Amino acid sequence: MFLAQQGWSVTGIDLSDVGVAQANERARKLGVRIDARVQDVNLFDFGSGQWDLVCLLFFVLNERQQPIYQRIAGSLKPGGLVIVEGLGLPVLDTLLQAWSKWQPTKLRPLILEYREDLPESLQAKIDPVWTSGSAYGRLLLQKPV
Repeated sequence: MFLAQQGWSVTGIDLSDVGVAQANERARKLGVRIDARVQDVNLFDFGSGQWDLVCLLFFVLNERQQPIYQRIAGSLKPGGLVIVEGLGLPVLDTLLQAWSKWQPTKLRPLILEYREDLPESLQAKIDPVWTSGSAYGRLLLQKPV
């Protein structure tokens, strides 16, 4: 919603029809437009060279999804960004493992951040199931220009 409020064209995908309906309702209440879709990220056509930013927020990529890293990297415009935010314990190990999976894509790391305490701004917004241990990590990557 934040990106839509800043004037970005936003496409969001989620497996949950309930989550997508809630996103559409929130967008309506905020007076912004989003393209929210019920879709499996593994089947989503990211296209080629079309995105300025891809956000993977509180989304776990598992080994079966390995091809998704190259698909996302290929979908970025030159200078485009990928933000990976989420939780996992131990946080530093989780982030370093995430970075190791992105390395073959040739995306450049800009930020590798971890906190043992979840920021207060996120605590109230995230289901407690996801906040076990309250650890938080962020990885920001950029496609070369």
